[in-house]
Amino acid sequence: MLKECLDVFKKIYEEKGESLILDTYVPAEGSYVLVDRNGAIKEIKELPKQKEPPEDFESFIEKDYLSKLISTDKPMDKNKKIHSNNYYSFWVKKNNIKPDKTGKILLSKEVIKGYYDRLSEPKKKYDKKGQKLYDMVEKEIGEPELNKIEKYKAWIEEHIFTIISDNNLKDDKNYLKIYFEEDTNLYQKESKRYIVPNAYNKTKYNVEIEDEIFGLSNDNMGLNDKKPYLDNKTRKNTLPYLISSKELALQNKFFDYLYNQACLGKNNIYLNEKDGIIALSNNESLKQSFRGYYLRIQKGKELEIHDFDEITGFEAEIEPIELKQYIPVPEKNATDLVYEKVKKLEDVKILINSVFFKKFLITNFFTDAKDIRLNDTKVKEELLRCRTGYFNWFFKGESVAVRSFFAESSLVLIKNSILNRHIPKAIEQFNVRESILNYFEGGEIMEQTYEEIFERLSEMINSDTRSTIEDDAMYYYAAGQIAQFLLSLNQSSKPTPALVNPVINARTAQQLQVVLERLYKKYNYAIKYPQRISRLYSMFLLHIPENKKTDSKMLIAGYLDRSLVYEKKNKNEGEAENE
Repeated sequence: MLKECLDVFKKIYEEKGESLILDTYVPAEGSYVLVDRNGAIKEIKELPKQKEPPEDFESFIEKDYLSKLISTDKPMDKNKKIHSNNYYSFWVKKNNIKPDKTGKILLSKEVIKGYYDRLSEPKKKYDKKGQKLYDMVEKEIGEPELNKIEKYKAWIEEHIFTIISDNNLKDDKNYLKIYFEEDTNLYQKESKRYIVPNAYNKTKYNVEIEDEIFGLSNDNMGLNDKKPYLDNKTRKNTLPYLISSKELALQNKFFDYLYNQACLGKNNIYLNEKDGIIALSNNESLKQSFRGYYLRIQKGKELEIHDFDEITGFEAEIEPIELKQYIPVPEKNATDLVYEKVKKLEDVKILINSVFFKKFLITNFFTDAKDIRLNDTKVKEELLRCRTGYFNWFFKGESVAVRSFFAESSLVLIKNSILNRHIPKAIEQFNVRESILNYFEGGEIMEQTYEEIFERLSEMINSDTRSTIEDDAMYYYAAGQIAQFLLSLNQSSKPTPALVNPVINARTAQQLQVVLERLYKKYNYAIKYPQRISRLYSMFLLHIPENKKTDSKMLIAGYLDRSLVYEKKNKNEGEAENE
């Protein structure tokens, strides 16, 4: 699929040129110095850490891009103290030009000499196969200009150790980057001189086929002699992916572009012929239907591709999810949730993130568990367990995984809210849960079911006529109502987790009966409306459920709904209202 992605990138790159990369390029924090052709400092820029491409940085931006190393493992300075790739620039960390604790300066004159010696005779840096690549590029761009190398070497030797103090540069541990004023095309030539022989992973993997060199790209690819399992053992050539030298330059540009996007926090990359390239952060979403390729990228020492997939059916607009109050929300405990139709997948992402995960999901799809600062253990557990499924739904349009775990996971989080005494949040979660399940099942969950059970039970406990519970749904709903009322008699008025937990987590009807019996005996002395609760409790005891496994949904619905016992029969009666 990388080949298809490159085809898309190639088309855009041919239209926009280097601006495609430079417009999103973010240089490293540090001090930037431009030296004119006479050796005088022409311009200085102190660049703080950037999240976006800097403004007013035209003198440096392209020079900086063209001077960077492919990786610190492929330096021109064998001591790895100088991080630029050509003689028109000089990059060094400021702490390397100052004495350390022992009085030693890591950027010694010998290191500087070694850097420029390599730039004078770059061919000596490479083995036989690497030299062949170098010869190819030297034939195109010519030999290094030795007179300029000596000129810039002399300037560096004269000024490098005093440049910070002489020019009042920031004395910190960031980069000092020096550039000599030359035409951009010269920077481009010297960048190519470095890139071409170093772009392959290791030259030992290179093969020549009909006068064309193929090898293993260095981009997001590595083979380790100590890890032979990385090889493709089923092929005659065990290398996983070979690329020609002609394609390599384009791929390097593509990975440079991707790295820029990763630096900007745009880790989700979509590509196709129709839309080109769409780069999005985790907080952003596709605004249209999409068919094409997806890359999940991450900034590391170099670009890392964590996921690569073909998307066959992403739809930004979905069949509406109608949010309904299956359980009425008490006005005094109302939340910010607006009960309306949700028509966009992006809004579903925001909804689930807010309602179930305290807004921690979107920002932590790929965060290491130890780095997620979420104090609620249960929410964190469900986030870690389910985040991949949610990510695939929100960013790839694949809902299979979410459909398989949503019912269970959302119920766990509702129970957690109840145990933490966040009843308004639990009601909100319950309503959203039922609405999404209705969407997944493609049918109609009758929101009237809960209302009908409530009304029917209300009629039964307020009647002198002997009645019986009609089915298991009503049975478990009644159990929730009984628990809600009895626990409301607790003197603290706020049931502790130790009291609530045995109720909502009872696995069987028998366990549930034991728990409710214990509560009934404990709070029997405080019952103000004995007729209603006694009738409700009697009907509960007399019913023998067919389903011995607790119906947690109906139990929780009964627990969260308005109280049957505290309900007013009509406006003229003096019984207390539902609390």
